[in-house]
Parts: sequence; C-alpha cells; structure tokens
Amino acid sequence: NKAKLISNVNTDLIDDPNITPDLLLVLNYSKRIPDGICNYIPCVNVHSGILPFWRGLNSNLWAILNGEQQAGYSIHQISEDYDAGNIYKIISANVDEFSDYSLLSAHLQKQVSAILPELLTAIINQRATTISQTKSPYTFTTKMRPDDTIITNWNKDIDHYHRLFYIVGHVNGTGLHICINKKRYRIQKISKMQMLCIPQAFIPGSVIYTDAQGKVGIAVRNG
Repeated sequence: NKAKLISNVNTDLIDDPNITPDLLLVLNYSKRIPDGICNYIPCVNVHSGILPFWRGLNSNLWAILNGEQQAGYSIHQISEDYDAGNIYKIISANVDEFSDYSLLSAHLQKQVSAILPELLTAIINQRATTISQTKSPYTFTTKMRPDDTIITNWNKDIDHYHRLFYIVGHVNGTGLHICINKKRYRIQKISKMQMLCIPQAFIPGSVIYTDAQGKVGIAVRNG
C-alpha cells in the first residue's frame, strides 16, 4: 500500500476518513494516544524497559541504576494507562555483557528491529498472543534530568557510582560529572581504589587522593 504522511496523529487518524491504517506503531513517543484511535485500530508501543516491572520514561536507565541485572524492550498494546497494556514480546539482555549502556541499547534495538516485521504482521492478522499486566506490581519512572548526572551525594556504595557511570559516562552519553569549588568536571573513568586504611575513617565525599595525571580519589559509603 502507498504510504501517506500525516501531520498530527491525534487528529488526522480520527478526522480523515481516507486514512485507514492497519496498525499504529509508537516509537520513542511520550505523549498520550487518544482512546478514539486505539478503539478502532491496533496500537502498539515499543517501551524502553522490561514490563510489567518498569513503566515510564528512561526505565532501563533507572532499572540499571537500581541494581537490575537485565534491561530490555517491551512490545505491548497501548491502553488507557501508560505502559499498562498487554505484552506481546519482551527482548532482554544481561547488563554485564556490555561495557556501557550505549552498546547494550544498540544490541537491544537491533533485536527489536529483527522481530518487529513478523510480530506486527501477526498482530494485524490477529494471530499474536499477549500476556496481561493486570495487578502486576510496578515502578513508574520519570525522565532522567541533567542534574541526575552530577554527583552531589557520595553517601552510597561504590556499585551505585559504577552503575551511574555505565548508563551516562560513555562517549555517546551525557557524561557523569562532579563539582569541586563550583566548577564542573566530567569523570573520564571510575574505579575502586585499594584502601590503605580503614574506610570508616573517611567521611563520604572527602577527597582522599590526587595525582599529577588528574586522578582524584573520593570516599564513598563503603570505601
């Protein structure tokens, strides 16, 4: 069929009788799809996060930051509540198999792209099966803000800062930063130092080491 460009999905699909799509696929779109559209054509969302546990924006980032060992994409029906529709397919991968989030995300997106044509065809032909999210516990996440990538609280375990660097510190990320004397510095690498004395002797946030190469050692909750 010949493709037709529409300017506003919220009005054109409802008001123009000449537009009769087989399916609406939503990618990286955070606004609400009107119920009037979902009532007469299948509406499918590709959600960046593993449902039903992680709903909302930047769900994969928050999941990793909170210690989840897997991240993924969920392909699901669009329903009245955000990210709450029945699930068609979940694509996931182990976080520790990739050196940073950009590589993990690229891998997941490639997997999603590979299965979408066959899955969407099955949905249009009403042959696709789903899993319900009804009454499943979940966490609803918000968009990660620029301030979330500036470390101001050092009273967390070292693994927290490693995870934060994993999701934003890579070359294609926004960067992980610290502020010293009101000046912002981007962290180029983060690693755990060998402690030469009792970790409890330091207050989290204390600078305990510097050298001529620009390395800075900062105490955290567990060392």
